[in-house]
Amino acid sequence: FSVILPITPLIVLFNHLLNMRLDAFKLCRGRRRPLALKTGGIGVWNHVLHVVTVIAILTNCSLMALTSSQFSWLANEIGTLGVFALAIGWEHFMLLVKYIMQLTVSRMPQTVQDEIRRKKYDQERK
Repeated sequence: FSVILPITPLIVLFNHLLNMRLDAFKLCRGRRRPLALKTGGIGVWNHVLHVVTVIAILTNCSLMALTSSQFSWLANEIGTLGVFALAIGWEHFMLLVKYIMQLTVSRMPQTVQDEIRRKKYDQERK
């Protein structure tokens, strides 16, 4: 092309330089990660995790009672209905343990609570 239009290499050079600058602008300004916003917690994921743990307890207790070979001798002693009742009882006990842990474990670590109190105290003093 330089035989037909001798200025072509200069136009191509200008085009590449402009493309490099535009790509740099897009990377630095246009496609930046959005700024993080402070929130009070994990939001809806707290409910999702609660549902997942309840489903996990139900399925694990059911699988344990239905497929474990350790319960075969128990099924001979108390029957299939007794094993089913034992699995339901164990599942309820595990759900009780989960809810007790959920109530006793603090949502915020003690160090974070102390830091919030310290900042609040510092702001009141000013």
